[in-house]
Amino acid sequence: MKQLLKASIALSWILLTLESQGSELTGKVVSVSDGDTLRVLVDDQQIKIRLSGIDAPESDQPFGQASKRYLAEAVAGQTVCSWCGFFLLFWR
Repeated sequence: MKQLLKASIALSWILLTLESQGSELTGKVVSVSDGDTLRVLVDDQQIKIRLSGIDAPESDQPFGQASKRYLAEAVAGQTVCSWCGFFLLFWR
C-alpha cells in the first residue's frame, strides 16, 4: 500500500512538472486547413496548429467548408499566440 501511495505521488509530481513545461509560439497565420486546424509561420517555418476544445467538422463533412471559411475570416493574416503543453497533445 505504501508503494502504491509513493508511486501515485511521484506520478502526480511528474505530470504537474510536465504540464508547466509548455511552450509558446507567436506567428502569422498563413493558411486554414479546416475549422480547427491552421498553419502559422514561426521563424520562417510553418507550424500546424490544432485548436484545443474545438470540434469542427472535417472539410468533406456537412458544414465543413463553412466552418473552414469562418475560421479563415477570423484569423487569416493575423498574428496569433499559441500555447502548447503536455496535456494539449493530440494524435490522429
